Amino acid sequence: VPYSIFVINHRGHGYSERMIGKNKQWNPKWDVYKVKDEEILEYRKIYVRKFGDYIKDFSMLVKIIKEKYKIEKITALGHSLGGGVVARYAELNPNSLDKMVLSAPMFSIM
Repeated sequence: VPYSIFVINHRGHGYSERMIGKNKQWNPKWDVYKVKDEEILEYRKIYVRKFGDYIKDFSMLVKIIKEKYKIEKITALGHSLGGGVVARYAELNPNSLDKMVLSAPMFSIM
């Protein structure tokens, strides 16, 4: 195969699990397809304890790509929040990515 594509869904986005409830705990039984009307507002919340959680998740993806799939040259594409994640990851791990493409990266929140 000349190339492979891997995609990560940020915590609390899309169909990923959510940190919900008063104490913001992971709910592994959360099923986005069985959301009840009264749970909609809780489901729509996006919550992480710190931005670094996104970096840890992306770091794990890179580790899996390199160790499990034996792919050494990685080009990362990040848009918006993903662009901020890729940029920060590259800053912390300068030799880990071969290339990166950033589209409207989120470098700060006003």
